[in-house]
Amino acid sequence: MISLRRGNTQPPRRFGAFSITIAVLGGLLALAAYIGFTPLEPIATIFSDDGALSDSFRFQLATSQLIFGALLLLAGLGGERFSIRLGNMVEQILDRPSWQITWGSSALSVGIAVIVSRYLLDGLPHVTDEISHLFQSKILLAGSLTAPAPSCPMSFSQPHVIMTAKGLWHSIYPPGHALLIALFSVFGGNALVGPVSTGIAVAALHRLALRWWSPRGANLFALLLAMSPQVLLLGGSWMSHSSFTALYALAWAAWLAGRTRTTSLARRLHLIASGLLFAWSAIIRPQDFILASAVAACALLLYPARILPLLKDLGYVAAGTLPVVIFMAVWNNALYGTPLAIGYGHSQSLTPQMRPTYGFSATFGLAEAARVTGWSLMRLNKSLLGWPASFILLPVLALAPRSLSRRDVTCLVGSLLVVAFFFFYFYYGSEYEARFYFTAVPLIIMLTVQGGRLLKKWISTGHLTVLGLRLRASWPFLLLAIRHLASLPP
Repeated sequence: MISLRRGNTQPPRRFGAFSITIAVLGGLLALAAYIGFTPLEPIATIFSDDGALSDSFRFQLATSQLIFGALLLLAGLGGERFSIRLGNMVEQILDRPSWQITWGSSALSVGIAVIVSRYLLDGLPHVTDEISHLFQSKILLAGSLTAPAPSCPMSFSQPHVIMTAKGLWHSIYPPGHALLIALFSVFGGNALVGPVSTGIAVAALHRLALRWWSPRGANLFALLLAMSPQVLLLGGSWMSHSSFTALYALAWAAWLAGRTRTTSLARRLHLIASGLLFAWSAIIRPQDFILASAVAACALLLYPARILPLLKDLGYVAAGTLPVVIFMAVWNNALYGTPLAIGYGHSQSLTPQMRPTYGFSATFGLAEAARVTGWSLMRLNKSLLGWPASFILLPVLALAPRSLSRRDVTCLVGSLLVVAFFFFYFYYGSEYEARFYFTAVPLIIMLTVQGGRLLKKWISTGHLTVLGLRLRASWPFLLLAIRHLASLPP
């Protein structure tokens, strides 16, 4: 059994052969990239609309393969001593008290997100979504729900910003994220909404993970989440993904924490705060609220004994939603003429707006949806953890279904649910944006942690041969499935 605990300096018996195997594999990958052989090119070509890849994308694939191979080579050549030292250092971090990991990973994510915001993104909004949120926050700061529309609307045309025939000028989105920006603006820190939300999300998700996974697994999850490029890039922007995740995760944390309070007053206050946070997150990203709630529902179905106790708390949780419900009724009535409007461009705009569609159409069929999803997942694969292949540990779980716990199944089903939902979503321009899968990011990272745990177990018990055979047997079926999807009409 391999042990990387402090004080263990004896090299494992099978680690030498494993190091050599990793080094040889890495060297072959790096050499193949150097001479121009990239195994991913045929798969990427299948997903390409015209059956061809640009030189820049070929170079990107080759570079990723070269870096990945070089890292494997260095890891193999590092030998037992370096690996054990590195392992002991990781073990020491993971064995720290959970509260230190909570605040440490949270502070780490905030710090890096601030650097991303200020030095990588210049503290400015870069896409129309961000501009729309910032514009609406300025309207709210002025004490109004809308601004008077200019007399020459086409001179101020902006996607996701509506100008109506009644002279109203406002964002197409619900006001949840704009309210947060306005709140931070009062204190002169509107650019900190993303970084602070990221820190809150990491801390809240870590506390939730501690309820269902081991402290070491939850600690590793928090550290990976805090260093995820996907999380940090969105956290450093003006987008609403981080703020939604922060409030939604904090709502669940408050609800579950309230159930352990000893006094009825503290319990009720926690439940009311939970309802307020749930409702606020819902008016930040309604579609993600539905998806995240569906994942939570799947978790409850796997743990039916916990459903009834939570249902008993719904009264106080519902009471907490009332301020947001009342505000949205006023908002919808002022903007759309009815308290029950759903927003998202309910009114017709005098300026052209981009309107994504949901479902298949004459121009967006099964094959096109598969290509868009494939490219989007490839981008998520690179941005999730910053590794050349962030999904590399997920097949380990798929090849060992008997090792999956109900918690792992919840993460797996939730991730697939998010991907399946956006499979039918045609975003204008087919931009292959990995950000749509942001709700699944914590779930996939936790699956990565569990995959690493299982792989470590297999290494220690000599079951890698079985893993290799299973991976080898699955590749032909994967390639056949990809080719079949690519041959379907758009």
